[in-house]
Amino acid sequence: MIQVKKKRKNETDLLLIIEELRGQLVQLAQEKGLDHIEVVNLSQCLDEYIVQFQSRMNAK
Repeated sequence: MIQVKKKRKNETDLLLIIEELRGQLVQLAQEKGLDHIEVVNLSQCLDEYIVQFQSRMNAK
């Protein structure tokens, strides 16, 4: 699973993280099912990065 440091990320970094997490989420969901706690946690983490990215894009 991707290790993400909590330092401030630029838009390119956020997109790379989002794509990596998305791929991991698809794989994990296929392996463990959509209702597994690890899948839910990873999905919530991905959501946070998506919201962060969208907030930055809307601020421009």
